[in-house]
Amino acid sequence: MNWHIRIACLTSLLTASALWAQPTATIVGRVSDQTGAVVGGATVKAKNASTGAERTTTTSENGDYELPLLSITGSYTLTVTKNGFQVQEIKGLTLQIDQRARIDVTMTVGSVTERISVTEAAPIVNTESGSIGQVIGNQKIVDLPLNGRNFVQLAALLPNAVIGTSGTTGASVVAVSGGRQSKTEFLLDGISINEQLFDGVALRPSVDAMLEFKVQANSFSAEYGRGNAVLSATIKSGTNQYHGTLFEFLRNDKLDARNFFIPRKAAYRQNQFGFAFGGPVVIPKLFNGKDKSFFFLNYEGTRIRQGRTSNAIVASDALRRGDFSSLATPIRDPLTGTPFPGNIIPSNRLNPATTYFLQFMPQANTAQGTFVYGAPFQSDPNQGNARYDHVFGPSDSLAVRYSINHVQAFTPGPFPTVGGTNQRQRVQNAVLTETHIFSPTTLNELRLGYTRLHNANLNQGLGTNHTGLSGIRGFEETSQNFPGFPNLGITGFQGIPGNAFQPLVNPTNSYQIVNTVSFIRGAHTVKAGIDFRDYRLTSTNSANSRGAFSFNGGYTGNGFADFLTGFPVNGSRSFPRNLFGQYETRWHFFVQDDWKISRNVTLNLGLRYEMNLAPTPMHSQAANFNFETGRWAVATINGQVNTVSQQVAQFAFPRFQNLIDKASDVGLPEKMVNNRYNDFAPRVGLAWRPFGNNKTVIRTGAGVFYMMSSGNNAVSVPIINVPFIVDESKQQPTVGGFPTLDVRNFFEPFSANANFTTPLTFGLNPNMKTPTMYQWNFAIQRELAQNLSLEVAYVGNKSSYLERYLPQNLPRISATDTRPFQQRRPFPQYGTGTYYDTRDNANYNALEAKLEKRFSKGLSFMAAYAWSKSIDGSTNDQGGGEGADNPFDLRSMRGRSNLDVGQRFVFSYGWDLPFGKGRQFLTDMPKAAELILGGWQLGGIYTAQGGFPFTPVIASDPHNIGFAYARRPDVIGTGKVDECRAERCFNIADFRVPQPFVPGNAGEELLLPGRGVSPVPDGVF
Repeated sequence: MNWHIRIACLTSLLTASALWAQPTATIVGRVSDQTGAVVGGATVKAKNASTGAERTTTTSENGDYELPLLSITGSYTLTVTKNGFQVQEIKGLTLQIDQRARIDVTMTVGSVTERISVTEAAPIVNTESGSIGQVIGNQKIVDLPLNGRNFVQLAALLPNAVIGTSGTTGASVVAVSGGRQSKTEFLLDGISINEQLFDGVALRPSVDAMLEFKVQANSFSAEYGRGNAVLSATIKSGTNQYHGTLFEFLRNDKLDARNFFIPRKAAYRQNQFGFAFGGPVVIPKLFNGKDKSFFFLNYEGTRIRQGRTSNAIVASDALRRGDFSSLATPIRDPLTGTPFPGNIIPSNRLNPATTYFLQFMPQANTAQGTFVYGAPFQSDPNQGNARYDHVFGPSDSLAVRYSINHVQAFTPGPFPTVGGTNQRQRVQNAVLTETHIFSPTTLNELRLGYTRLHNANLNQGLGTNHTGLSGIRGFEETSQNFPGFPNLGITGFQGIPGNAFQPLVNPTNSYQIVNTVSFIRGAHTVKAGIDFRDYRLTSTNSANSRGAFSFNGGYTGNGFADFLTGFPVNGSRSFPRNLFGQYETRWHFFVQDDWKISRNVTLNLGLRYEMNLAPTPMHSQAANFNFETGRWAVATINGQVNTVSQQVAQFAFPRFQNLIDKASDVGLPEKMVNNRYNDFAPRVGLAWRPFGNNKTVIRTGAGVFYMMSSGNNAVSVPIINVPFIVDESKQQPTVGGFPTLDVRNFFEPFSANANFTTPLTFGLNPNMKTPTMYQWNFAIQRELAQNLSLEVAYVGNKSSYLERYLPQNLPRISATDTRPFQQRRPFPQYGTGTYYDTRDNANYNALEAKLEKRFSKGLSFMAAYAWSKSIDGSTNDQGGGEGADNPFDLRSMRGRSNLDVGQRFVFSYGWDLPFGKGRQFLTDMPKAAELILGGWQLGGIYTAQGGFPFTPVIASDPHNIGFAYARRPDVIGTGKVDECRAERCFNIADFRVPQPFVPGNAGEELLLPGRGVSPVPDGVF
């Protein structure tokens, strides 16, 4: 039994009681007398008022003390005692995630029987670290009107964060301080919940279960890695008091604003409901868990029904019968070129294979000849969280947590029975934490974590082989696994969407072990540890196994007439992508020393070492195309190429065997990528309190941060090669300009003679480096009044070795070589290839300001502003679809990030209206009035920002290249308009088609379409 199975078994046993863990905080400070002299040997005790937990330590000879690994649940009372001094007691200290709260204590001479007790909050100013970040407390999490009550939206309260969505799984993604959306690490109770295959956060717990949320954006501790930013969340625990909540949230189109780009609002219904409940474990007459045993449970369900109206252009009843007499354009016989008499296709010339699909293509239901279809998008997520904590004694505590998200959703297609997608997703996450206190100055924390995501996108019509039933031959072998609709594209009309690459099934499993040891020695607080991760992903999809055909009107003069007669201009087919995947192991080690070098200065020194081993492909399904030799290097099993796992390999390997080398024979590892062993990440920070108090601090920090690599890229690039994947594409063969094959016999039965005319060619750099970011900051923070602070910071970073897809095998622009572009490729026998490398880079610089009022007297708010600029060559790991790529001049591909908004301002607030019991006004109103008027809250989020830039391109191909780099326009103006409207947001007259054989001078991401604003208030409770 291997280690991860043991962990799973142990977790399943403990989750019978439903436990869970959470990050911690530290109280640090100095004890002195009224003259300023330090007081050594004083006893310092922190007691949690909610759970009864106690921690004790003694001040050093310098008067310093530190109490690490304190739970952030509840508030603390800090008590300091020393013979000859009165007892000092400070109540009401509430801690935040990873906070190092400085509480300096001044002792008064007197008897230990005398006690001085005060109530105060933990400092709002960060006095102990050179990092940049923000904590969002429980009250804001629950009260702020988040879109969909998605906790990731909390990151958008900061001016340096941009929220997005992964298109494949629907997971939330966040870009922080100019970093890529795929490079943000998500932690829940200290364990990663990243969805690394398609990026984003895998697990989305209910906000009613969350205690705190923190964004670490720059120069944070060496304890954290894998991302340029870390988003940490923690879940509530039970306390000595039973607490619960029951909730229902309603949102619909009646309360929504109209989308700027549509004439009227679409129907929308959203209900979110659930409960949260926790407290001590008490079994009457058998067990009393007060002060030692606690539970917490939470459930949330969501039901969404959203109108997604499609307006598809469909053929009229006459056209469906072959009657095109209403059209002025002659409809030609595709076999002779002569017009059909009366523009009517004879019934015996209608192809039975294509007319088979008319039953799935509704007739028009509007006067404009379109089919309007308003089936609702449906989504039914359910999520649950459970936790159990137990204190065995003063030195040991244990916690385990289990969480589950289950989503079932349906996205309709353009027609009732065609094109829709069912998504079924289940995410499970379990964490076990054990904390052991060897002494007040030596502590250990062990965490075990497991995350599983199973996402399946299933196409409508799956299970019925419509390709075969229609009479389209050549797919008998390829369509067996995933029968359904082929893809039939018809120029000018909505065709049959075949949902290529669906089903798409992606199970991923992640195992994690984290162990940290904390030592307090004099002025040094040292934390050292190991973070081990084992990540396993697999994937299966249908590809184009059901076929894809295009009908463009080139033979009859009309796309639908080509469709009826059954003559496509091209077609493609492939075998499904059978099970493939990869295994990835990462060993991370760190040491962090927070050194109090003087009374007013704390120095943060850290070093992280990351051994990120290259992923191991499942069943050695990996190959690498060499664009210099035109050959493939292929991994082997026991010296043999795997021709079994992928169905197409049995046909492709014999066909291309003379172009295949074994990886070992050409000096490549079987993984295709060499391991790296020199990823050291130093960190340094400084916090200086120039006036000796906790009201003003000057901070600075810098560090090296290694980031995650895209799982989808790492697993896909090596397998999209001969012999594992060879997709067959075919142009219509013609004689005298007339087609020779109709859709029924376009492809012969699959065999070794398959038309592999242009196999896919994917290469990758075997010496790829780990994506790296260098960060730095300088900040000044000042407490303006109690619970009110202002922070102004300069934040910068530079990213290197970012992933990038670079197109290969492209012809160059030439005024003298007029051959077709396919013949001008370096390898004319292949199509456009792709080289995957880590040669991209980026930089970000910003002035950031933040005015924050912590909740007091019924009011809290945060006003945050950033003036920033982010420059890169590509804003996503894939690097495609961002405009006019020029692989021959990488500098020309560099410009403003497509997430760069220039300026962004966010104002968020929560206000308890001052009416009702316990508030300023109407405190004695009758109960009936209290139910109506009392207890109201206002909460809102107001955002104003610049527009996202984009790159202009031209639709034509003036240089006969067939690729985007030759489609840059010339810029002859600014492109700006006086007012951005839905129909036009830039001036097209400021761009023109360049001269023949001269690339246009337009750069990347140079147009700014305007700004976005969200209104306020957004919520009333």
